[in-house]
Amino acid sequence: MKLKSSRAKIEELPNDLIGEVVGQLVSHSPTPISDLDNLRITCKTFHAASKEKSVGRRIAIEKERWMQWWDSDRYNGILEHCAKVGNPEACFLLGLKIVFDLGDVSVGLGYLRKAVEGGHVAALYTVGIVLFGYEKEEELGMEYLKKFEALCNCHAEVEDAGVPQVERYRRKALDAIRLVTWRRWSGMKRERCTIPWCGGRIGWDNCKYFCSESCKWSCECFEFYEEM
Repeated sequence: MKLKSSRAKIEELPNDLIGEVVGQLVSHSPTPISDLDNLRITCKTFHAASKEKSVGRRIAIEKERWMQWWDSDRYNGILEHCAKVGNPEACFLLGLKIVFDLGDVSVGLGYLRKAVEGGHVAALYTVGIVLFGYEKEEELGMEYLKKFEALCNCHAEVEDAGVPQVERYRRKALDAIRLVTWRRWSGMKRERCTIPWCGGRIGWDNCKYFCSESCKWSCECFEFYEEM
């Protein structure tokens, strides 16, 4: 009996299984775009699967940031495609670029909110900070920041070498912003509270204490734009 070719066997696999294989590849590979290019030339089945929206949503675009320096046109095209299909990291990076480099806050926040819907915690922090900086949007910004704080409290045990979660995500957001622009975008920077003890570390737990919820996030907004 003649054995079937490996290509024929691949074509007989269920489409959802093939899609999952390709999705696992692009989400875990250190070079997802190169691997996807190589996969597309192997057979029609993998070529078709690589173009599925579910695959685009899982591409680890953050691992291909080098491409923005060496092949910026292709990188931007891939970033925009991934954002359109709902890739959270792509939505985050594109949103940051539109807000902090191009200055279109409304459109940029749209992409950042899509990233939030995909479970992107740094995007949740960033949306809160940007909105909180505008007086008319302060309450909405605080709602986002409270949701962010609740997530941080749920994962307090994974703090990085004692670094508070808020500071950790502030750094992540700022590092990403520095990758998409060199501009110093001030937004609507808030000032620190003038009460001497507000924002200071008090007690045996060395935690920061504030005179109000608004004051706490005003201080965080100040820190964010100062470090930018």
